Amino acid sequence: ALEIALAGGEVWRPTDAAAPSGKDLTLADALAYSKNTITAALMQEVGVNKVVQLARALGVRQSPLEPVPALALGSSPVTLKEMVSAYGTLANGGNYQEPMWVTRIENRDGELLAEFAPTAPEQTFDSQLSFTLVDMLRGVIDKGTARAIRQQYGIRADVAGKTGTTQGNADGWFIMMRPELVVGAWAGFNDG
Repeated sequence: ALEIALAGGEVWRPTDAAAPSGKDLTLADALAYSKNTITAALMQEVGVNKVVQLARALGVRQSPLEPVPALALGSSPVTLKEMVSAYGTLANGGNYQEPMWVTRIENRDGELLAEFAPTAPEQTFDSQLSFTLVDMLRGVIDKGTARAIRQQYGIRADVAGKTGTTQGNADGWFIMMRPELVVGAWAGFNDG
């Protein structure tokens, strides 16, 4: 079992939903099957501060990110807008673009009252790494934790995504993406 030493002598032991298989996994498969222990070990290897920097670069710009080992598993509250924004940066080849809620306003006759232009994209992440991560996220849909979505909803398009549960399964979320569209859903308790 993975044990990570915390300040004050405490020990954190991340767990997976399923029992360990004893088989070696690639990082792509660990991502597809939501293997928390592998995600936590990877963040320990990379360093929590680098993970915080990456999250900021991808689009988590306002939510507080506590630099603790459990951050790898979603311990910090991040808004759905910021999650969609971060995955949008990956889908957009590493280019961050501020999300827009409204692009135009029309009156009841369809006459344009106001139109809003998106901000210019900002390259914040390596494009090749972005494409690699998106390819890994396809595994979530094709064989991983979201594989049922293809049968249940008849989705045949080339899509990538990620499922997640946090706070002892009190919060659940799903992100699905294509290069031109990223959608997200969250269900849980708004404690803030």
